[in-house]
Amino acid sequence: MSVYDKNGELNQEAIDVLYELGNVGVATAVMPIGNMREIKISVDIPEVVTVEKDLLSEISYDPEQIVVSVATKMNDTLSGTILFLLSKDFIKNTIYEMTEMEFSDEELLTDADSFSALQEIINYMTAGYAKVMGAYLNIPVYISDITIGLDKVSSIVEGIVEKSQKKMEKLAYVNTRFARKDDAGNSSNEFGQVLMFPDQQCIEKFIEIMED
Repeated sequence: MSVYDKNGELNQEAIDVLYELGNVGVATAVMPIGNMREIKISVDIPEVVTVEKDLLSEISYDPEQIVVSVATKMNDTLSGTILFLLSKDFIKNTIYEMTEMEFSDEELLTDADSFSALQEIINYMTAGYAKVMGAYLNIPVYISDITIGLDKVSSIVEGIVEKSQKKMEKLAYVNTRFARKDDAGNSSNEFGQVLMFPDQQCIEKFIEIMED
């Protein structure tokens, strides 16, 4: 089964499946945070893209922006990488709601209380993403090798792409953004972006499962 057409683009069947997974995955991943903080979080329409050159041109962040990153792997039943890029405001304000403590950028990953709260946030999000994917596909989805970082978007994304392209001739990804909305419905500085990089076998499996 080929998931790409003669022009090298993802076929419509693959796009439809990845769109749905990006949509329900991110919504479920951030819902517990919104409920815990009693805030409204809006999830944008996912973008399904085939990337051959510059992935950074597809990222909504400034490449020099410092963000909290969470990179995970899908194992066993599926394969690929899921990358969370989270604004510092989103992380800091969520940690404050959990601990009633404020932390500097330098303390986010080094202070024991901050890092413990951050790990809890990440567990909520990664477990939520995996759970809804598993329910949608009717298979268990396992996520492991969680790596947390605080770095420039360019450095984070380039590292993920380099690792992914060693395993794939063509790189496809699902890009889903979310943001906190204020009472007037305007986006704040609290936002995030979730990128799923499934390999071709993974996409083929998605399609096969959805056709059954």
